[in-house]
Amino acid sequence: DVFLAVIEIRAIPMKAGSVARLVLASAAMLILGCGGPGVGMQKVTGKVTVAGSPMQDITVTFLPTSGRPASGITDSSGNFTLATFSKGDGAVEGKHKVSFAYRPAKPSDSSGGKPANIPDSSMSAPAKGGAGGTTPGAPASPFNAKYSNPETSGIEVEIGSGKPTSFTWDLEK
Repeated sequence: DVFLAVIEIRAIPMKAGSVARLVLASAAMLILGCGGPGVGMQKVTGKVTVAGSPMQDITVTFLPTSGRPASGITDSSGNFTLATFSKGDGAVEGKHKVSFAYRPAKPSDSSGGKPANIPDSSMSAPAKGGAGGTTPGAPASPFNAKYSNPETSGIEVEIGSGKPTSFTWDLEK
């Protein structure tokens, strides 16, 4: 029945105005989509230190009240740039809770020991109650475990036009 309905619809000639409306509607759906890149995004950078010293390999995660999380990994100077959909694109606009996880690069890492600055599915939603470095065999976290959970970190930011987009945090040990 569905197949016949499709054939019948295709058999109906379309006027030029209908085609134009269809093209415009399709373009709008592609642009707006599912909250993809470019929709309400702001580039976000920052620096993380632990007890005043820059710390490499800390994953900084911005967990929005709605939308996809953003994350970035600190370099040897403690600097990071957030990525949501692609490297360096920033975070979606709105309120975010922030968490931090210590994940040192493995020497056998195929990226040459330098982690990519693009979030993956394992970092997109930090575990509730999790603490950096508490996984068996993982290195001890250089900072207080409260920062590893967005609910206990005590750090919230708002991203948007005219709002700060660069942050500096000094985490307690």
